[in-house]
Amino acid sequence: IRQDDNIKEFVLKTGTLLQGHLTGKNKHDPLYGVGAMTELFENNKIHLPYGDAESQAKIDSYKRQLVYFDGKPVSSRNKHKTDIVMASWFPMKVFRRVQKEHLAEVGMDYNPSFSGYNVTEMNDAPWQ
Repeated sequence: IRQDDNIKEFVLKTGTLLQGHLTGKNKHDPLYGVGAMTELFENNKIHLPYGDAESQAKIDSYKRQLVYFDGKPVSSRNKHKTDIVMASWFPMKVFRRVQKEHLAEVGMDYNPSFSGYNVTEMNDAPWQ
């Protein structure tokens, strides 16, 4: 997709950062893979528009791909495409990073009961 002339033109015109994404075993990871999006659906964090015929057709296609997703490449044995599912999973890495950055900004005052450790001088976990 990054080689498409229209995409290249859009990226240059808008200053959009377009990064490649390689998938492998990580798409099957229970914490970071496609299945990790389940919690977002269950907690209504992902909203699927279903207002008109066009959006209904697209969402129905997406739901079919979710049902049949197994992460394997499309082949003669597996005729189910997963392009939409994969496209919806790619931003998850960015969402996790933004969430970590937000939590880091929150910060909090912490006064440990034992001050014998200077955390800023530690290079290894103290229990090793």
